[in-house]
Amino acid sequence: MKALITGGTGLLGSGKPWMPWIQIDDVVGVLLHAGRTAAVRGAVHAVSPHPVTNAEFTRALGHAVHRPAFLSALAAVMAAPHRTAV
Repeated sequence: MKALITGGTGLLGSGKPWMPWIQIDDVVGVLLHAGRTAAVRGAVHAVSPHPVTNAEFTRALGHAVHRPAFLSALAAVMAAPHRTAV
């Protein structure tokens, strides 16, 4: 998010992976409902009923913060194993 706001991008790799997302107001609504409803037991899962790809999410986020979202983190870099310097 910080990279997108400063003019970079939030697109990861190919942008094809699906992302569950949800607005904070909806999360609060789910939690309030779960807390007030005795029939709700166990884990509560809160995501949008309409997942989007990373590319779709990045375009929408770029539009919302009025920043371009045209660059991409290289898929090869994203897939590279993480190494710790000794």
